[in-house]
Amino acid sequence: ELVIILGASGAGKSTILNILGGMDSNDEGDVLIDGQNIAHYNAYQLTDYRRNDVGFVFQFYNLVPNLTALEN
Repeated sequence: ELVIILGASGAGKSTILNILGGMDSNDEGDVLIDGQNIAHYNAYQLTDYRRNDVGFVFQFYNLVPNLTALEN
């Protein structure tokens, strides 16, 4: 599946990605990922979610060249 998030500067693209990635919290509503509401996860659950279920490559990525994507 390919998903594109498109919008003008300040539209909230980075905010929604940070919420989906478990790096920021939402103010209201639910955040459902595979049927699980990550908006109600505790710190341990969010750490597990970020470690095992989601990945990010940032605009200014500081990856180690000789490591794989998973190792980075």
